[in-house]
Amino acid sequence: MDGYADRARVAAAGKAAGSRAPAASTVAVWVLAGLVHLVTAAILALGAWMIWVGPLLVRVPGVVIVLFGLLLVPTPRIRRTTQGLTRDELPALFSVLDRVAALNQAPVPHLVRVGAVFNAGAITSGRRRLLMIGAPLWVALPPSARLAVLAHELGHYAHRDLLSARWVGLAHDALAQWLMLLGEAGQTADRWTDDDWLDVVKPANAVLRLLALPFRVVVEAYIYLLELLTASSSRSREYLADLDAIHAAGSAGALASHDAVLAEDAVDAAVRRAAIRGDDDVWPEVRSTLGRDDHTTLLRRRAHAASSKSRIDDSHPSTTQRIRLVEEREQVTPGVVVDTATWQRVDAELAPYLDAAGDAAARTVRYQT
Repeated sequence: MDGYADRARVAAAGKAAGSRAPAASTVAVWVLAGLVHLVTAAILALGAWMIWVGPLLVRVPGVVIVLFGLLLVPTPRIRRTTQGLTRDELPALFSVLDRVAALNQAPVPHLVRVGAVFNAGAITSGRRRLLMIGAPLWVALPPSARLAVLAHELGHYAHRDLLSARWVGLAHDALAQWLMLLGEAGQTADRWTDDDWLDVVKPANAVLRLLALPFRVVVEAYIYLLELLTASSSRSREYLADLDAIHAAGSAGALASHDAVLAEDAVDAAVRRAAIRGDDDVWPEVRSTLGRDDHTTLLRRRAHAASSKSRIDDSHPSTTQRIRLVEEREQVTPGVVVDTATWQRVDAELAPYLDAAGDAAARTVRYQT
């Protein structure tokens, strides 16, 4: 039994049931990020003040301080290109997304993209929200589980990840830049080719490295603390998104979505078999493979996941913990009911993109073999 994970799961569930107020760890992250921005702003303000009010002998150091402060400002992140399918291209799917968003009070994505990767994802670039649908997972999901996956990803828009937010993300980037600058201290000698100069520069560089060491330790500790707190917050937000999935798809749908995630290896093996055989379409093999799953198979996958503590990274709880979250709560029926005709229209809309993703997956297998 993972006691820490159990406590985190229970805390997240209690928080969602009682209030949407930020957790203490979230407030701590905001404060830590604010201190980083404050240091940069203070250095720039000091340099600007020296340039503005000081005599010439003070203005020159002021210019140096401003230039140093500008070095501390992180390089702006390159925005990810958000290309995808619009509401006009996927009206049936967006109608389902609208209903899920209305139920859980979550934003609706602006675009949807279908890819050959397994899992789904929610991306925000500027003001644009992009929903990523992994074709292998989508094919593996029964309708109720698809609803759970959609609700979970929309939940990420409602319960935003701290490290991807501008305020905290820029602070994290700034710390990484500070660490890089401190690492540059004392490295000048490596760029000299004149042996006569090396004897002069190396002692100075050794002193610089020694002086920079305490600052490096402080910055590295600060980064570790920030990542530790954001990872805890991110795990809580995963649980909150799971609760949104339960609310929309019901307990059975949410549980089925987790079981489908645990079937990734089986889905991958099915795709490989179909590709090696030369099938025109790899998805029937996936559906056939998962269609033979019985309760014993599901329990075996869960047991294997529990023994391996399966997770994507430290910011995600294990799938076993997420299953426990579903099982330990009162079982509920779906908050959104989508009829068969609507799912058929969704399937028809997504069919060409799922086919394209299947072809890409098959080509990858054939290329590797």
